[in-house]
Amino acid sequence: GQVAVWTDLGKYILLTIGASHLLIAHALAGQYSKTSRLLTHTGLIAFFTAAIVLTGWKPSQSAFWEIIYPVLVFGGLLLSVKLKDKAYLGWSAIFLIAYIAKITSEYFYDNLGWALSLVFAGFLLIGLGWLILWINRRFFGKGEVANVANVA
Repeated sequence: GQVAVWTDLGKYILLTIGASHLLIAHALAGQYSKTSRLLTHTGLIAFFTAAIVLTGWKPSQSAFWEIIYPVLVFGGLLLSVKLKDKAYLGWSAIFLIAYIAKITSEYFYDNLGWALSLVFAGFLLIGLGWLILWINRRFFGKGEVANVANVA
């Protein structure tokens, strides 16, 4: 038989662990900044990884998660502004790029052809890059660039 790498239970456990890390990070933000930053980064990675895996791949996608995933990612972008946290901005952008690549390879490859799919994805990524840069400059300062890897 075939061994499944991701069981449904495992996906939901990872999603719960990610959400738990984010909640604990928010609770510890004032007292333990380094621990809070580490939990924020690991929580975002775990949460968005589980969510994108829950969307599934063609032909067995989950319609519910295909609709919810963009809401979660854009929610992360909005939370980055509300919480003034660049980790949310950076990881939301990375996982939105991953979702655009996933959607492009699943739905547009057969219909448009690979070359046109890459052009379409490129325009989406350019627009996304502009949006992230605008959010970063507007809400986090003009000279700073969001650094996803900064745990300190």
